[in-house]
Amino acid sequence: PEGIEAISEKPDVSKNEIYGVATFYTQFKFHKLGKNQIKVCMGTACHVKG
Repeated sequence: PEGIEAISEKPDVSKNEIYGVATFYTQFKFHKLGKNQIKVCMGTACHVKG
């Protein structure tokens, strides 16, 4: 992706490091999201709440 290319031009930052961070955090996306999103909570707190 173009963002990785741009950031990797900075000294001491490799493409692998950037990709590792970008894939670790779910907020970073490599593709456009659809107009509508459906999220399902599968955590314990949501299960207890009902």
